[in-house]
Amino acid sequence: AILRAAVWGISDLDSLGPVLRMLARRHAADGVTEDDYATVESALLWTLRRSLGAAFTVEAAQAWTDVYRLLEAMLQAASKAQVAVAV
Repeated sequence: AILRAAVWGISDLDSLGPVLRMLARRHAADGVTEDDYATVESALLWTLRRSLGAAFTVEAAQAWTDVYRLLEAMLQAASKAQVAVAV
């Protein structure tokens, strides 16, 4: 659901704020670390490559990488904001 919201909301990043804050809270509660994001990125790209085959072009891989890293940065910022509020 989060990835779908990200794909559909990528043209309106402000609309993703509430979704990302909720996900950041869940990540914090689950003990997600920065290293975990790299693992998820690799798994996402591997899955897309396997599922799409030749349709998963270099350009598509770069676009997905860019979107994932943007969301990762937003999640990490939201998570740090949650920690700052809690302190």
